[in-house]
Amino acid sequence: MTLTYYDIMNTSLSSLTDAWHAWRKMGDKFGDLQGEYASHVQGLSNGSWQGAAYELFGSASDNSYREFGAARTEAHAVASILEDAHEGLTAWKKALKAYVGELRDKGYTVSDRGKVSYTVDAEEKRSLVQSGDWQEIMERVEKADSEIKKAVKNINAFDEGIQLALVAAVTEKKDKGAPGGFNGDAKDWVPKSAGHKGGGKDGGDGKDGGWKADGSMDLTGPDADASASGVGYGMQGMAKAYVDLAHFTAEGSVSNGDVKLSGLVDVYGGARGSASYGMTDQGVWGEAEVSAGSRAMVEGRIESGHLGAYGRGSRFGGAEAAANVAVGRDQTGLGLKAFAGEKQTVAVGAEAGGIGIGGTAETWEGEGAEGFIGWKKDDNGAWHFKGKLGFTPIVPVGGAAGVEVTVDPGKVADTAKDVAGSVAHGFGKLKNVF
Repeated sequence: MTLTYYDIMNTSLSSLTDAWHAWRKMGDKFGDLQGEYASHVQGLSNGSWQGAAYELFGSASDNSYREFGAARTEAHAVASILEDAHEGLTAWKKALKAYVGELRDKGYTVSDRGKVSYTVDAEEKRSLVQSGDWQEIMERVEKADSEIKKAVKNINAFDEGIQLALVAAVTEKKDKGAPGGFNGDAKDWVPKSAGHKGGGKDGGDGKDGGWKADGSMDLTGPDADASASGVGYGMQGMAKAYVDLAHFTAEGSVSNGDVKLSGLVDVYGGARGSASYGMTDQGVWGEAEVSAGSRAMVEGRIESGHLGAYGRGSRFGGAEAAANVAVGRDQTGLGLKAFAGEKQTVAVGAEAGGIGIGGTAETWEGEGAEGFIGWKKDDNGAWHFKGKLGFTPIVPVGGAAGVEVTVDPGKVADTAKDVAGSVAHGFGKLKNVF
């Protein structure tokens, strides 16, 4: 099935994360079963058994032993391909959303089908036509349309490559065990024609063949713009203006199997202001904020299986004010802040089994107050519950403290299954002992 712009922008990719975790754990269990089979079944052919039945058993048990190993290889390959699919599609979607956001910031409208337009009233259009600028705007609209179509085409090519890789992984080309059995030669390989470098040992950068590195860097500015938009998916409106002196972002990661180390650096200087409101089937919200000054932030993360941790440090100098309220299915919250001066922030957190707890501490040199409480569901299906309070008392020296609790239902379910499986496996071993 061909993916449309609407499919790409509105489909949650969290199920892919659930799927690749489940396939990897299934592969691990097949590996455990192979060991159990070798000890408790195949081990019956210890040399004291002779005759035709022994010979038939030996051949059949060898095939079964190989099938358990092939099943483990196949399941792990499928898991890695699905992980590649999640990483790739998430990156494509993020890039497309960023591009569409830039278009909207510049006053263009992008429909829920990916069609770009530029809407003005009759008088303004007449003025643009007379000045000769209207033709240039239409050329930009055509180019933007072409870029979105190109992105959708590339995403479909990547998706088709994932499909080919999955079919190849589960197709046994040589009957090494039982005829039509599992694929013991399955590999994590996505065709390069899919717009993907290709994973696994064949590509030289797969999870099972060593460390895989990825990264990006971006520098923009000076720049200035202002925009406003009206009706979107329901009753919505937004206005935004900014003067960016410079904005630098660099991010990178290295991974090997379930282990992943990642980092982010973000530096910004300038002034921004925005306001938006909405009332849709998702809920109602409104927010407004202004800020001017400089920000610098560095963050590092480590993840391994069900465990993870992060640390973040940042500094802000300038002035800022904001107010926001939201009531809806995927987010609800209330916040206010106003501050002028300097802030230094340190945040740390850890996650185990899909449940994360983090804390934030800030030192303030200036005057202001801040408070927020609420929750939100992200694109991966995880829920974030946040609270923060800060102020400067009598003298212009104060601080803030905050807490965040994250609950990822998919990871929690995976952990529960693993615990249940370990308990059952332990009881099974005790039963064999007694």
